[in-house]
Amino acid sequence: MTSGFVAQFSDEIETSTLNLYDTQSGALGQADVVLEGAAAGQIAGSILVTGKELTFIKTGRPLEADTYTVTLRSAADGIVGKALGELLDGDGDGVAGGDFVQTFTVAASQPLVVSLPDFACGPGQALSGPAEGSGAAFTEGLPVRLDDAGGVTSVLLTIDYDPALLTISGAELGADAPDGSQVEINVDTPGRATVALFSLSPLESGSVDFVRLIGSVPENATYGAAQVLRISELKVNAGAIEATADDALHAVAFPGDANANGNYDTEDARFIARVGVGLDSGFAVEQPDAPATSQLRHAYPTIDPMIIGDVTGDGTLSPMDASDLLRQVVGLPAPNIPPLPSDTSVSTATTLTASAGSSVYGESLTFTATVSATIPGGEVPTGSVVFKEGANTLATVALVDGVATWTTSALDAGSHTITAVYDGAAGFYASTASANLVIAKATLSVTGITVEDKVYDGTTDATLNLEDAALEGVLDGEDVVLVTTGA
Repeated sequence: MTSGFVAQFSDEIETSTLNLYDTQSGALGQADVVLEGAAAGQIAGSILVTGKELTFIKTGRPLEADTYTVTLRSAADGIVGKALGELLDGDGDGVAGGDFVQTFTVAASQPLVVSLPDFACGPGQALSGPAEGSGAAFTEGLPVRLDDAGGVTSVLLTIDYDPALLTISGAELGADAPDGSQVEINVDTPGRATVALFSLSPLESGSVDFVRLIGSVPENATYGAAQVLRISELKVNAGAIEATADDALHAVAFPGDANANGNYDTEDARFIARVGVGLDSGFAVEQPDAPATSQLRHAYPTIDPMIIGDVTGDGTLSPMDASDLLRQVVGLPAPNIPPLPSDTSVSTATTLTASAGSSVYGESLTFTATVSATIPGGEVPTGSVVFKEGANTLATVALVDGVATWTTSALDAGSHTITAVYDGAAGFYASTASANLVIAKATLSVTGITVEDKVYDGTTDATLNLEDAALEGVLDGEDVVLVTTGA
């Protein structure tokens, strides 16, 4: 991929220890992923982890023709396994530890690049691209850009994205589209948008914003999450012109919210200024000037600060960005910064654990549901959690400090999927989580049963005396059925 690289691991890796960016005090340590070009030097970008894959996305244009070296850092505060915390065996010697280092070469890309910009857009906000200058009103819609567009008459492309973090609902012609141009979009499949457009006459050379994608970020999108918007199935002039597709990174955050608290405040301006003058390399933690030994809430340790903090859109972090943030905070006009949504509710995440993954019928099990706000440092959710199996409600429990527990011994033998449903409350959106477990049958045997007045003619009922009976063996319910055979 010309926008970065993908690293595959044998197991899932822990994400809470990862960072590309740090503070002046070295709170998070060395960068855990480094991409360096022989000619280009160190490449700025962002990383995200999905399952066993780590994706590095370069900020801005595609990788230039060069030989690149990737270093994945193996350390207790670097790349470790999620399940057991084992160090990455980067040098492949069979012993945990050792950085992974590999080189790859990128050939020159095609002159025509079809791209989406890297951008920040938070829950409840209309989709928009980077700012176009201090004081310039932001424009709704994400631009699809054609670099060196000379001779282009038509483009067909598909954009894949995460529908939990973004909704694309339509497309409009961009500011540079010639008169008579047309665009059509298919968004029938969530997470996929197919765009077709044409111009009556060939485009002139230069960079062109031909189309703007219309959409929004769902109100319950996880704050601080990130995704890659991937361009595929690209055809220019029905395939007659070769082109390079450049993917984009979307950070689910309000542009300028450098401390990741879901609001605009003076700390945002301070954070931007600190990175701008080189004190910090990014918006890594909530208190960048705190001692490195402090336990600090993370902000955006794996996201290029340019994507969050460049509210003027000039490609730098400068005093002007900090100044515009201060204007926003005190209520002065800052039209290049999109307004915060009127609904200030935050998304939540629910986790559900059982005291045991398997049990025996009749034994007590405790289910613990924990509901937390996805904005780091946010308030603790209130309300209640409904424990369900399928459509059946098993219990409703009020949250106490974000936690609801339910204990039961009434689950039948067999496989169960228990779901914790948080329906939300004032200021908090709903979320759910599930846990699977197996209830084994209890053992059962019968001893001490005597038969009174036993008659052997096969027509008279016999009476069972159970006063001294004891039951053991396999039991998966409250009822025991005794079946007799013979006389």
